Amino acid sequence: MENPEQIYDVIIIGAGISGLGAANHLKEQGYENVLILESQDRVGGRIYSQNLNDEVTVELGASWIHGIGPGANDIPEWRDKMNPLYELSTKYNIKTAKTFNDMYETDQQKIFWYKGGEMPSDIYPIVYESRSFYQQNCKETDEELSLHEFFKKFDFGPYQDDEKLKKSILGFDYESEYDGDLSQLSARQINNLQHFDGEERLFPLGYSQIPNALAKSLKINLNSKIQKIDYTRDIIDIQTTNNILYKTRKLIVTVPLAILASNVIEFTPLLPEKKIQSINRLGVGFFDKLIIQFEEVFWDEDIDWLTYISDSETSDWSISFNHYKYMKQPLLVMFNTYSSAIKFSLFNDEELISSALVALNIMYPKAKITRENIKAFKRSNWSTNEHIKMSYSFAKVGCSSADSEEIAKGVDNKVWFAGEHTVFEFLGTVTAAYISGLRAAQNILKEIERDPNQKLELSQ
Repeated sequence: MENPEQIYDVIIIGAGISGLGAANHLKEQGYENVLILESQDRVGGRIYSQNLNDEVTVELGASWIHGIGPGANDIPEWRDKMNPLYELSTKYNIKTAKTFNDMYETDQQKIFWYKGGEMPSDIYPIVYESRSFYQQNCKETDEELSLHEFFKKFDFGPYQDDEKLKKSILGFDYESEYDGDLSQLSARQINNLQHFDGEERLFPLGYSQIPNALAKSLKINLNSKIQKIDYTRDIIDIQTTNNILYKTRKLIVTVPLAILASNVIEFTPLLPEKKIQSINRLGVGFFDKLIIQFEEVFWDEDIDWLTYISDSETSDWSISFNHYKYMKQPLLVMFNTYSSAIKFSLFNDEELISSALVALNIMYPKAKITRENIKAFKRSNWSTNEHIKMSYSFAKVGCSSADSEEIAKGVDNKVWFAGEHTVFEFLGTVTAAYISGLRAAQNILKEIERDPNQKLELSQ
């Protein structure tokens, strides 16, 4: 039972990796009177590992450390530094498995299409030329130009009039990477998003090992959904949906962008208008997985990606990851991005599997795969999760790095914000989320250092 008179030094809303990172940093600096409030019945947020058929661990949320380092695209701040997520895996002795250095290397994907089997060979040069076209021209584009408009200037050769094919080609490179629809992704701003150098790594025993390790020894109240935050006075009041009242001197809010944008939490006073505008300028992305364990491998064992050009308006099942290549389990991880993810969120499990099998049998017609060939499966459905309502953020037309900076800013030196949407250079990644939590904690410590009276209070 909570003591209604207790005043916490810091309360953190959200036990995803940003909230856990912030709490750990404060604890390392000697601040023990810290509480995390989490609306779900688990920690980790959009990191969510699950056991499949008691044989293999799979990821319903984040999967990779995107580049272990050292360095991140020549960003001075990260020169010669390792990805902090990789450092966490080393610190906690968590095993990782090397995959690829670049998911777009030419020998790591095979392109299939709705007419059956592999795409004609003449499509591959067009795919690679489209990438070169983007790199050569993206820096000069107008900030209000979407990728859809940008690629109207590119010559798709004999496929110039095939809109579905063009959307699928671009979908692998951009929609699946940045989690937004081509009509909404900013052609200019996605070029400003960065990643760490070096190989990309998976977690054979689950990404959730990281948040679980961070959560040890922290005070966390699960099933605590926030309804109201009143920061009118020096002491902040936080009320949950089951009418429990918490009090704190400082607050870090790490809820997903979709939760902020949907006004699920009532702030008193209202958040600054400039912050609200920035929240609405960033894109809320949708990206879901269907992970299928088959009786045996029927696809190409030595490639990473199966790219599928469908005849649907929503580019269904545009990419699949060959889990077998690295983990030696007959698993395919099939992805749907944005519009297809929204569409399939309404499908029940069997309808979803049926649609996936249609696509796989078009790609590999000789395999004749049926429902009986499936041993087990798991699916994600992030848009229907009331606590999250999205997968990750994207650079929408009209946004800039200033929007992430504005969202992260403290309000009245009492309320700070963190999450992957607040670190634009790594937008949409676990790395961004973790860095943002550390930064929010550091901002609180700076504020305490600036005001000795606060430091005395927090030390009691």
